[in-house]
This record gives sequence, structure tokens and C-alpha cells, in this order.
Amino acid sequence: MDTSDQGIAVIEEFEPSSGNPTASSSPGGEPEEEPRSYLVSDRRFWAREPVGDELPSRRSSGLPTMVEKLEEELQQREKQLQDYIGQYKREKQELEDFKVRQRRELERKIDQAKTSFFREFLDLVDNLELSLAVPVDNNNYKAFQQGVAMIHQQLLGLFGRHQLERVVTVGKPFDPCNAEAIDIVGVEDAALEDRVLEELQPGYTHKGIVIRAARVRVGKVIPRSTPAAGEGNDNEGDRDVAEEEA
Repeated sequence: MDTSDQGIAVIEEFEPSSGNPTASSSPGGEPEEEPRSYLVSDRRFWAREPVGDELPSRRSSGLPTMVEKLEEELQQREKQLQDYIGQYKREKQELEDFKVRQRRELERKIDQAKTSFFREFLDLVDNLELSLAVPVDNNNYKAFQQGVAMIHQQLLGLFGRHQLERVVTVGKPFDPCNAEAIDIVGVEDAALEDRVLEELQPGYTHKGIVIRAARVRVGKVIPRSTPAAGEGNDNEGDRDVAEEEA
């Protein structure tokens, strides 16, 4: 038996049998040598067909197993990604629905506040219509005036309940934050300098916020004009002439 590289392959030689009747001879009368037969056995483990349970053990550390693990991990990651995307879409939709509900609730509360506020004006409108329905003459003019004054007081009371207050400006120092100077009035008293003398249109605030500034007239001290040089002597000369004529 001839062997070559025992770790890789084994070559086995088979001798022909001597009693073979079919052996031929050469022209010189010598028998011809029959061709030899060889059997090559490949001992490389990866070239052999797996037998029994050899396949899992041989492929436990091979490339196909690593690829399978990576593919399995990739599938898990993709599934996890799809779960995250689905959760994000659901939470985003819930947030949008919450915003819509909040906006509708706010609008509903605003409408309720408007309705309650307008309802308080109905009594004022009724009283005003009753006053206008009565013919006014010299006999009932005073009663008509009292009725209008009553409606005015009701209206101020309504403003007070909603914290709508009138700005008091007359007699106080001019404040540009809540008043607008429409006119400047000359005064001689220094105590009236930069003070509000008259209110042309009242101003109002709501919870400390100015919603309309008052329109007022403000005092300003105007200095007296001093006589020019020589004017006093002329006056004294005129006085003397008048005395002589008398």
C-alpha cells in the first residue's frame, strides 16, 4: 500500500490476481502487466459527508452558524424597531387627541363665561328699554333722570363684580401709564403743576391692567412776563401828564 500525506489522503494499491485467465501477453511472449487500481481516501473532515451527529458538532464554530446568529439578532432588532415605531405613533396620536380635547374644553369654558357675562346685562337692557318707553316732558323729566341714574349705578356694580375699575385721575399727579394728556392748561399755582385738572374721558383697568387710558387736561405753570427796560418810566410819565390835566 502506497500512502501519501497521511493527514490528508490515503492511497491504497490493489495487486492483480495471478490466476487471471484474461491476462494478455506481449509480442515477445512475455505477459503484459495489468494496470493497477488505486483507492484514494480523503481524510479532510470538512470534505467528508457528515455521519450521525457529526454535523452540529462540526458546524458549531463555523461561518454558517455565525451568519445565522446575526440574521436572528437582526430579525429581533427589526421587530423591536417596529414595536418602538408603533408605540411612538400611538403616543403621538394620543397627544394630538389630548390637545384637541383641551382646546374644545377651553372653548367651552370661554363660551360659558361669555354667556354668564352677557346674562348680567339683560336686566340693564330691560330697565333702559322701560325708561325709553316712557314719554319725557317737564312733569316726569326728573323721574326719567332718576331711572337713568339707577341704570348707571347697576352698570357700575356689574363692572365692580368683574373687577373692572375706573381710574381716578382728577386732582392727582399726571401718570402717563394710565392717562393720556389731551390738553395743557396754564396755571399760576405751583401746586397744580403736572396735575390732572379735568377728565374728558374716563379710563378703566381690569385686574390692574389698563384696558383704556383716561383722556385728561394737565396743569402747567406759566411764568409771568417781566416788563422790558424803559416801560416803567413811560408809565410814570403818562401818570404825571394825567395828573397835570386834571
